[in-house]
Amino acid sequence: MTKKTKAKFTTGPWFPTVVVGQPTVGVVRAIDSICGFRNMGDYTEEEFEANVHLVAAAPELYEALEEIISKDRLRWDSSKYEALLAKARGEEPERTEEEARPRGHEKRTPR
Repeated sequence: MTKKTKAKFTTGPWFPTVVVGQPTVGVVRAIDSICGFRNMGDYTEEEFEANVHLVAAAPELYEALEEIISKDRLRWDSSKYEALLAKARGEEPERTEEEARPRGHEKRTPR
């Protein structure tokens, strides 16, 4: 398992704002930082606004998942969720032998 490091992202809460225009702009701000997004026409206004809100919820989602894992670790396999938290921290999750194998070199079963 990948060694867990402390999350380095700006702590929440983050606050979403969407300004409809040409282009539509989404802003996610925290107490001391800001991040902006532009809709270049790839998404409907509804999808774009939903994406901005999802990004704004990220720190709280991270913290909630981390809390669930720490409390219920022994009841179920939490490796999938721990890998998601590692991804959010910018860490490379450990890969299974199958995932590490280059494409085109899949293990074949004899006939």
